[in-house]
Amino acid sequence: MKEKIVYIAAFILAFALITGAIIYLNSIYKNIFKFDFTPETPTQNVSAILPVVNEQTAQPKDTSTVNKTLADSLKQSPAVLQKDSPIVTLSDTNSMEKVKDKIAEVKKNNEQNANSTLEQTNEATQKFNNSKKDSLYQKWIKNTAQLYYSMDTRKAAKIIQGYSDNIARDILLTMKKKKAADILAEFKPEVATRIISAKQ
Repeated sequence: MKEKIVYIAAFILAFALITGAIIYLNSIYKNIFKFDFTPETPTQNVSAILPVVNEQTAQPKDTSTVNKTLADSLKQSPAVLQKDSPIVTLSDTNSMEKVKDKIAEVKKNNEQNANSTLEQTNEATQKFNNSKKDSLYQKWIKNTAQLYYSMDTRKAAKIIQGYSDNIARDILLTMKKKKAADILAEFKPEVATRIISAKQ
């Protein structure tokens, strides 16, 4: 029985000490449960920051006094500007216009960036499609040239004349020189000249 009482007393004492240590450490550091052991920043005295308002300043007799007081307070504590920062100092009289101009400038820059990204994507897609078409076209030209190479020269010449000049030229240039020359000999001279001189 004494052993149970000793164990219970030791458990209660350990629990109280650990709980107290957690509460104490959590008040000193930011958050010990997230293992953030940076010291807690002391809160500033609100009365030191805010001016004491007395009855005379609480209810001014005219709005010019309020405007002058506001302007004076803004001159005493302007906002700090960083380089390329969208923040505008509070002491500027045209601060709203500057903010609007800065927002318009940021929107314009974003639109330009989006347009340039879209153009680059379109160019890359077009290059990919062109390369894919080129490879398919080259494969087709090679297979077609092999087919016409095995055909009779006169029949191949009649069929090749039905293609556009560029395609006919590509087919003939893919064939062996002897067979291509025999097919060209079947063409009329002006047709042969036109096909050979065709440009892409």
